[in-house]
Amino acid sequence: MSKRWTKTEDNRIARQLKKGIAIGEVVVPDRKNSDIRKRAYRIGLLVKYKPAIEKRTAQWAAVKTALESGDKSRKQLAKETGMTDDTLRRVLDRHRAELHIADWVFVSPRALRRTGMWRLGAGEDAVAQDGVATVENRGDP
Repeated sequence: MSKRWTKTEDNRIARQLKKGIAIGEVVVPDRKNSDIRKRAYRIGLLVKYKPAIEKRTAQWAAVKTALESGDKSRKQLAKETGMTDDTLRRVLDRHRAELHIADWVFVSPRALRRTGMWRLGAGEDAVAQDGVATVENRGDP
């Protein structure tokens, strides 16, 4: 059985983290790194899912940067941001209130299929004039 954590050890972890020392580098005598990390989470010094939140924030920032240069299709956004189509769909869905489909353009003249051109800013989605059903105008961005 491991020994109980003391207030002194908790303060030592807090001081080191406040100085900017990475959790993997925090040192507490007679404690393993994995135990230090668990203790830091338990006493509220670390947020467990911060890397996932930071990743989502970075993905949205990449989409915003790509859209700042003009309207883009989902395929163009995926190419510019390096995201898979599935990841991009989730990002667009999560931030749907902050962007809209500004226009519909033909993917290819032969296919007679349109794709939405995304634009930053809240607004009404453009309506596909010929009513061609695509994934985007069925409400699944």
